[in-house]
Amino acid sequence: FPRFMDLCPDVWKIQVKTGENVTLQCRSPRGADITLIEWTRPDLKEKDVFVWRNGKVSEDDQNKSYCGRVELKDPEMKDGDVSVILKNVNINDTGTYECRVKNKEKTLQLINLTVVEPGELVCVCVCVCVCVCGSELKLLPGC
Repeated sequence: FPRFMDLCPDVWKIQVKTGENVTLQCRSPRGADITLIEWTRPDLKEKDVFVWRNGKVSEDDQNKSYCGRVELKDPEMKDGDVSVILKNVNINDTGTYECRVKNKEKTLQLINLTVVEPGELVCVCVCVCVCVCGSELKLLPGC
C-alpha cells in the first residue's frame, strides 16, 4: 500500500479460548468509498489473513491457514463496519492483527489476539492484607 498513511491507532487486546469464534473490530468512516480491506499479521510470512478488493473477497491473497475461517461481520459494511469474524481459533492464531482500509480517509486498526487452551489459567491477582494486633491475626478486606 504505497498510498497508506499510518495513523496512531489504538491497540485492542482480546483473549479467547481455542475453538471459539472472535470478532476483530475495525471501522472505516461512514459512507466512505472502500476499495480495499486488508487484514494482516506482521509475523505471517505468506499472504494475508483476509483481503477484500473491489467488491469481493480475494482468496488468492489469503494465507492457507485462514482459508474458510475468516469472513466480514457485515458483508454490506453498513456504517463503515469492516470487522471480520475469525472462526474456530487455535493457538497459532495468537498475534497482532492489522486492519487497513483504502479509501479517502485511510484507516488502520491494531488488535492483539491471545488464544488460550480451554481451562488454562491466564492470570490471577490476589490481594490480602494481614494485620497483627498483639497475638491476634486478622485478615482485612478491601486492600
